[in-house]
Amino acid sequence: MKKLRKFILLTIGLILLFPFAQAQTEDFYIDRGLDSEEEGNFATAILYYDSALMLNDMNAIAYYNRGVCNSALKRYGSALVDYNKAISIDSTIADAYYNRGLVYDAMDNPVLALADMEIYTQMHPDDTLGYLALSDLLFKQGEYSRAIAANQRAINAGLTRKAIALKNQGVCYYKLGTNSMAEYLLSQAIIESPSFDEAYLERARVRVEMELYKDAYDDIYTYIQKHPNEVDAISIISLCNFNLKKYEDALINYNQLIDLQPDNGNWYFEKGNCLIKLKRDSEAEESYTTALKTSKNTGWILVMRGVARFNQNKKEEACFDWQQARLLGEEEGILLYTKYCQED
Repeated sequence: MKKLRKFILLTIGLILLFPFAQAQTEDFYIDRGLDSEEEGNFATAILYYDSALMLNDMNAIAYYNRGVCNSALKRYGSALVDYNKAISIDSTIADAYYNRGLVYDAMDNPVLALADMEIYTQMHPDDTLGYLALSDLLFKQGEYSRAIAANQRAINAGLTRKAIALKNQGVCYYKLGTNSMAEYLLSQAIIESPSFDEAYLERARVRVEMELYKDAYDDIYTYIQKHPNEVDAISIISLCNFNLKKYEDALINYNQLIDLQPDNGNWYFEKGNCLIKLKRDSEAEESYTTALKTSKNTGWILVMRGVARFNQNKKEEACFDWQQARLLGEEEGILLYTKYCQED
């Protein structure tokens, strides 16, 4: 959160909230509050700002700074009240719009968050962080083209960490389905900042879509060294391993995902697919059966369990699965049932 220092030239006597101190001025309490903020003592800082407001309840800076502290403590309702009051007293405090926008975002109010961030960027057209925040809010609302424009303005304004904007641009183009441009921009982000983990993650995601599984694997392997238990990353590397026909490695990955998310039926389904490729049909059947308990993709799981059963010479059980898949409208179930189960 952004901080302001403003010294108020008004001196009024006060019975202090702090018994060890004597009556002081508004600027004294604001200054002490800022010192406490810098030390991470937000609750103490709030008490200092309360003291300043007891001297002058129209002190916009005290409201603003108390809002910063409440935001840091995730007291978003109180922070919103403070920022509203600060803006009502002094509408020129641009940082109040920026921070209030972040609070609205944290409170799942994207419309008001976006409105505040647009005001902030109008007041500070050269502030790159404002454009980055604006692009993030636009991205969350699916306005990818506008998010790209906001990111570009951050770059044009001389963004110090240009890699962030390039990464954001790449993700927006990915969402728009322009994968080649997305890959290019994410590659530029990595050139700009070779240790930028998130750029590797997002480029891996794009490369999977482009079916560049070896390149995607290299990216996600780089990312996963620092984030070994992240579900998203493990799911990407497992997909790469499977498509690179490294089924044993993919199986290890899906077992990791099952350990992390034991109620996710999709991981049991994908594990079953690995086991099928490894010709471990009995284990595959068991994995598909577990997947059926929690997954919504019932039809395709029935098709694959039928395959596992058929490979074990359990034709009657396989035909039962394919018949159920057929009734669910699964085309592959219809084809397999017609080929192997209908009497001549």
